[in-house]
Amino acid sequence: METSKPNIRKLFYQYCIKNEWQNAKQLLANQKNQIHVLSVFYEKATQELFEDLFCHFPIFNKKQFLQKIFMKCRKNNDIATVQYIHYRFKYSFFICNKKQWKQNAKRKHPIISHFHLQNITILYKKKYNKKIFSALFILVLEKMQKEKHKKKYQKMQNLLFAKIIKNICHTFICTNGFSNVSWIIAHNNHLNIRWNNCFLNVCENGKLKNAKWILENHPQKISDNCFADSLRYSFENGYLDVGKWIISLVGPKFLFTKNHLIFKNCCKYEQWNIVDWLCCHFSDYYFALFFGEFLAEWFVKIRTEKTVIYFEKKYCQICDVNCGLIVAEIETDCHHTFCSECITKAFSLKSKCPCCRLNLKENMFAKIIFV
Repeated sequence: METSKPNIRKLFYQYCIKNEWQNAKQLLANQKNQIHVLSVFYEKATQELFEDLFCHFPIFNKKQFLQKIFMKCRKNNDIATVQYIHYRFKYSFFICNKKQWKQNAKRKHPIISHFHLQNITILYKKKYNKKIFSALFILVLEKMQKEKHKKKYQKMQNLLFAKIIKNICHTFICTNGFSNVSWIIAHNNHLNIRWNNCFLNVCENGKLKNAKWILENHPQKISDNCFADSLRYSFENGYLDVGKWIISLVGPKFLFTKNHLIFKNCCKYEQWNIVDWLCCHFSDYYFALFFGEFLAEWFVKIRTEKTVIYFEKKYCQICDVNCGLIVAEIETDCHHTFCSECITKAFSLKSKCPCCRLNLKENMFAKIIFV
């Protein structure tokens, strides 16, 4: 029995995915309605598969078939494929409707500007592949620079384009696109980029190379508050190398301005390597610890030997006193909490836990020392 059309389309699609091009060509040659078979790729084709299809099947180069794929991709908001077909085959008349095409045909200049800007904003918001995004953006910039009718696009470039460029420069800086940023700034002298936000975002994500590039090229545009916030966010996210670099530039003065926030958040997010580094390198550094719902606050000096314990609101198992508010808290290996007075008395009588009778160790008392 002859296979139905949906089965032929599935077979053809499987042959193309498996790179069995001879079987696909034979199957397509025996069909009268070849466009119906090829319509499988209206929704399923990728850019890599498009290149292979264009090489093996000349029918793909027909305007009628490309127009159907183009319009289908526009309905599905697949803008990366739309731009790919447009730049690959230069079919700009698919972009606009009939009225716009007639008007632009009379003016005798290509259609750049509004359509490209809209698609670039959608690409930026949907976070497509960075290589495709940067390549499309630079192509549009080059075309707008070479365009003869610059006055007609000057208003759009000043209003729409400037806002998009700010966001795009911010993403390029955060993704190692330094050459693209320098090219954009060279062609747009009146561009105002918020370098403080860029520097803060880069330090927060632990990208030391990007932060050094910003500081080398724009040192005067980074404020002191930006240094302090960048130091705090880099430590909170666990990027010790970025924090050391900022301290080497500005000194430890910004470290002491928000010391309670840095130490509290590092303990909260369990960044113990940073807490150890702070305690070891700053002997006169006093931290403010906040317990529970900010019920108590005092300054203690901490020296760590092996581990650091972050105090929470806990009660002693013997005397039922809040350990955090009055005395130091000690947690055993069996996860029972005692105040320092009760556990020292119990340990002097027997080296066992008062709750579960598990053997206690002497080195647990040397973890935290209050001065």
